[in-house]
Amino acid sequence: MKHEGKNIEISKTNFKKFSFKPDDKIVYENRLLDFSINQDTLYFFDKVKEIEAVEIVKFNGKKKTISSSKKKRASAEIFANRRIASLIQIDSEKKTFIKSLILLIHKYQITNDFDGILKIQILKNANGFPDDSSEQASFEINIAEFMVNHKPFTEKKIQLDLPNIIKYPKEGLFVVLHLETDKKHTVSLTQNEDTQMFVFYPKEGWKKENFNGYYYQLKILQ
Repeated sequence: MKHEGKNIEISKTNFKKFSFKPDDKIVYENRLLDFSINQDTLYFFDKVKEIEAVEIVKFNGKKKTISSSKKKRASAEIFANRRIASLIQIDSEKKTFIKSLILLIHKYQITNDFDGILKIQILKNANGFPDDSSEQASFEINIAEFMVNHKPFTEKKIQLDLPNIIKYPKEGLFVVLHLETDKKHTVSLTQNEDTQMFVFYPKEGWKKENFNGYYYQLKILQ
C-alpha cells in the first residue's frame, strides 16, 4: 500500500485496524491501483476499461439501456437548504464498484452570484427510500467550484470523486444533495426522465415527489 508517501505492507494482522486514506493506492506489479474495502474483503483493480452504456432499472421496474446522449432534458435548481435524493440503480451480474459521480449543469445556467456549500451523501436503498442509517460515503464542496470557467448557454459535467470507492449493492443507492446557502438563486442541474426525486421533510422523513430526479453518470469498476 502506498500510504502517505510510504510503502506499507497490509497483512491479516493489521488489515482491520489500518487507517486507510482517500489517496492510498495498492502497489501491484510496480503499478498504483485503486481499491475498495467491503466488510472483510479488499478488492483492487488491475484491469480497467471504460464502457459506453449501462442498463438501469427505471422507477416503474422496467429496464433500459442508456449512454451519453445529446437529448434535450429539463432542469431543476438544487433546492437550497433541503435534502434531495435521486436513486442510482443499475443492472449488473458482476461485482460493481462506484468511483465517481458525474452531474450535469444545465446549459442555460446564469453564472454569477453563487455561494454555499454542497454536501453529498451516498446512502443505501431501503424499501425504495434513502436509508439515513447506512451512509456509504460523504463529502462536501464549495458551490462556486461548479462554475469555474463555465460558459453561459453550455452544459458542463461536474465529476465528484467519492472519498472511497464503494461496492454497489444490488438494491441500489441514493445520492443525496444538500446545498447550504443564503443566496436566492442556485445551480440548475439537468434532470433524468427515468428516475423520481425524493425530498426530506424534518417532521415526516423522506417522501417521493411527482417530478424527475437529477441526471447522473457514473464511473464504475468491475
